[in-house]
Amino acid sequence: MKFKRDKRSLSEQAKSSLKIAGSIVVTILTIALFAKGYKLQAHPENSRELVVGWALLASVIALLLATMQFWRIWFPYIPAYLGIRSLFGFYFGWFMPNISGLWAFIFPLLMLGMAFLSFRYSKNNFRMLVADRAALFVALLCLLIAITEFFLLGLVRSVVIVSVVGDGVFAAFMAPLELVSPL
Repeated sequence: MKFKRDKRSLSEQAKSSLKIAGSIVVTILTIALFAKGYKLQAHPENSRELVVGWALLASVIALLLATMQFWRIWFPYIPAYLGIRSLFGFYFGWFMPNISGLWAFIFPLLMLGMAFLSFRYSKNNFRMLVADRAALFVALLCLLIAITEFFLLGLVRSVVIVSVVGDGVFAAFMAPLELVSPL
């Protein structure tokens, strides 16, 4: 394996590193804000929390709709990470909720399927149609709801159902794959 020296200046490398770090922080904050809004909306203790939950959800959704061209590039890596992490967590005992083996197999499989199906959107030259934008956004909402429910309630049936819906949306809007002959 050969390593090549980065020919960019030190300031360009620093800016690039800060962009990557900023993207990671913004991603974590977005998921946390969505989770907080979802929790306040789904399990309110009073009417004020319900309003705050809906306001948080609406603002995060509006922000995500406005910035789709940026987050679509890194979107496949979130379900891939969650699928791999939960797969190893379930089978090596890092995370052991009280679930059956079938659920522990299905959830990581659904997350990895979502990552695979959404990978085509991560290419810079991919031209997104309105249907592609809608499918990606619905899948993102399903992923955010699945992550939130997963951490709030554990691996329950609703987490798997929401994950199936996210995968189903991608599968429904997939362009027919072209068969390429080897010759």
